[in-house]
Amino acid sequence: MAIRFPTNPYEDVLPSEFNKSNKKHASEFFIAENFKQYGWFVYEPFTDTGIDRIIQKKVCPDGHTEYNDDTRQKKQCSKCSKDLMKITRFVQIKTRELKDQKGGKKDKYKYFGFTLSSADFKTDPRYVFLLYSDNTTKEDQDVLIIPISDFFAFFTKHKSLGQSFFSTTSFRQGNGKINDLNYNLGTKSWVYHPTKKSEINLDEFVNESGLKKISDLRLDNEKQTMQEKLTEQKLALYFDPVKWKDNVKMVQPILDGRLKKDYPEKLKIQREKQLKSFKKKLPEELKTSIAQGYLIKFKELRDFAKEP
Repeated sequence: MAIRFPTNPYEDVLPSEFNKSNKKHASEFFIAENFKQYGWFVYEPFTDTGIDRIIQKKVCPDGHTEYNDDTRQKKQCSKCSKDLMKITRFVQIKTRELKDQKGGKKDKYKYFGFTLSSADFKTDPRYVFLLYSDNTTKEDQDVLIIPISDFFAFFTKHKSLGQSFFSTTSFRQGNGKINDLNYNLGTKSWVYHPTKKSEINLDEFVNESGLKKISDLRLDNEKQTMQEKLTEQKLALYFDPVKWKDNVKMVQPILDGRLKKDYPEKLKIQREKQLKSFKKKLPEELKTSIAQGYLIKFKELRDFAKEP
């Protein structure tokens, strides 16, 4: 029988008792231990690229593996005997304590506030946001597990909410704060953007339901198609000018050009021309300094100064 996901792996302390100095570290281990209980291998990235944990699981290529099956010690599917394949997910963890709402919402909701920047949105469908509430109740914790494809689809469907987040100056400056994620104290459910008339239910992403989401083999088998769609949605959300001031809208024709299918090829040609110009005009000492400093993180450009 499956255990609740998540469950507290620490016998001597509640997750909500960790403070700011150790909360991030403790939370990431809390999540890691829970993934292991459901058969995932969990790894910590070597460098910080916006991914807190890399998780992998062995599953049946025909979809016979259940989301709660622990297959770590298996090599073949127990139903069809096919060799298991390995799937990978890249998880960004946001841990927050629920805060009291203000005004008329105070007795009905608590909110989960978190920040995302433009660099947090990858176009790999295996990329996942995990929002961890360490004090939903005194005894229990909740997680919302949201694949990037569902995140973009949500804000594409609810266009005005997408505009209120992606088109703001604060998001473009790396401080996109979201305070619309709420816990309904009456229904004990997670909702988005509650108003006097409505709220958007998010049960499909909560706890075990979220686990089922990221166990979907379409994230692997249809990776290329989904990646193309994610790119289209991302560009549309990023370059929507609805919240811009009039003087900023002058750049709209340039942004529209970036949405055209031939833009990547044009950009590639432009960069190649610029690189040739650098090689021709820059002093050797400066080229070496740039290659060993600014360009060191770009593998394909590290030796640009040595090329003819």
